[in-house]
Amino acid sequence: HSEEADNEDDLGLFKDDDSGDEEPKGQPKGGGRRRKSKRRGSYLPMDLMPEDGPDEDLGDGKLKVDLEWVSKFVAFAMGCLLVGRQWVSVVVVGRRLCELTLNFPTAAESAFPLLLHAQRAIVATARGEAKRCEALWSEHQKLVDAANDKAKKKRRATMSRVAKAGSGTDKSEAQLRLEMEGAPLAVRLSNARARLQVAEYGERWYSNTESLYRKGKSQSLDALHQCRNLLRRASLGGELGGGASEVQAVAGLYSRAAIFLRDKRESGLLQQC
Repeated sequence: HSEEADNEDDLGLFKDDDSGDEEPKGQPKGGGRRRKSKRRGSYLPMDLMPEDGPDEDLGDGKLKVDLEWVSKFVAFAMGCLLVGRQWVSVVVVGRRLCELTLNFPTAAESAFPLLLHAQRAIVATARGEAKRCEALWSEHQKLVDAANDKAKKKRRATMSRVAKAGSGTDKSEAQLRLEMEGAPLAVRLSNARARLQVAEYGERWYSNTESLYRKGKSQSLDALHQCRNLLRRASLGGELGGGASEVQAVAGLYSRAAIFLRDKRESGLLQQC
């Protein structure tokens, strides 16, 4: 029985039977020491505590999961990670939540702001590291240029042609030392630039994903708004001609809006429709 399983039991994610309350065998009833359980779930906000648990057994081997409760719980965990400045973990958890729930409204509304904030923090960290590497590389290049100028002056002072030919291929100790020091700096700079490019690409990708979600959200609201406007005009003024055709037009528009909202998984707007 691992510590991770203990934590899951404490959070109330799994419902066991009452076998854990039985007394150990070989000991009298009420005697012996019991293990004191740590009720970590009691530290959650009251709005995150489900009444009957986050899941329900349907009896046919399938498990019905309350996506709204799970989304709130994962968003609460992302907030805790955000306070701890665990930017990468926030991005991974938020992206996984949106993928598994297919941008479920409760999940997307809570996850996207935290995810984008964490990704921007990752970009800022990568940009700062790239700037530091650029500064170190610039200082190193200045030392290399100074060593090369010194070696050129030394070769010019040589009067012998044979000595000149020999000094053109040999490098001084300072040049060799700078070459050895510059190799890891070049690798570090290349890695920092690559991480910055990946972080900036991730920021653009998550921003576009959020904008697409917001666009779909606005389209859902527009569809419901058009239905309401048509129903109001039909009920007040009878502008559609009245009779069965008017009722059919309103019902058809509401039917198409319900299909669209169901595809967008907008459960709240679907109930209103």
